[in-house]
Amino acid sequence: MKLGERTFRLSDLFFAAIFALVIPAASFSQIEKSKADVSPQTVQSPPASSTQQSPPQRGSSPTSLQVSSDELYALQKLRIQKELQDEILKWAQTRFWLLAIASLLIGFFGVRALVREFVSGELKDAMRASVEAQAAAESARESIREVRAEAGKYKDLVDSASTAAADVNEKL
Repeated sequence: MKLGERTFRLSDLFFAAIFALVIPAASFSQIEKSKADVSPQTVQSPPASSTQQSPPQRGSSPTSLQVSSDELYALQKLRIQKELQDEILKWAQTRFWLLAIASLLIGFFGVRALVREFVSGELKDAMRASVEAQAAAESARESIREVRAEAGKYKDLVDSASTAAADVNEKL
């Protein structure tokens, strides 16, 4: 890696993913703390003396419902539990999708960088071999030209020697 050149490493992406998951988790814990501070007016424990109440009167209106304090306490507790469960489920789903996306990104960029590293080394080797092969081919072309020139000279020499031999044969 050259100076001034910046590539993403797997550790960079890992720390970014951790940072993205920690900050929202801290804010969620603050929300939960504020919800845990429920005022005593909202949820009251049932008083001991109100456990027995008189049944509703026959003459009372049909729309009014009499609920004991035990039942009211249980209903409030159930409602708070349901809200808390919904919020925790929403938080867990958000964390799951953040982790899934972070894993995909880390996997994609990590594998991509790894493949790029392997391929870049192979490409450098291939380019070096290609340059060497081109230089060897040029050298071979020069050698072939020289051999052809020498072969032409040798052919001329053989032709002149054979004509000289033929002349000597005729003279004898």
